[in-house]
Amino acid sequence: MINYLVLTSSQRWADNQHMPIWNGPSSVQRQARTLISGPSPATKTRLLSLNRTQSRVVIGLLTGHNTWRRYLYLMGVD
Repeated sequence: MINYLVLTSSQRWADNQHMPIWNGPSSVQRQARTLISGPSPATKTRLLSLNRTQSRVVIGLLTGHNTWRRYLYLMGVD
């Protein structure tokens, strides 16, 4: 029971620390914020359940850091 209380209170603290950064004027998360409305416990659970390949694809789409530039270079487009 104590471990559960510590875990939930630490998760609540992390969420409270995250919200001002997410809602702040910083343009760091510009692309992610256009695709995601905000933090969600259900989305967090779903993302954490993905395997490595699926996670790489999702993170690549959200951040723009993916392997597409290599393919463009190989095709001569870039």
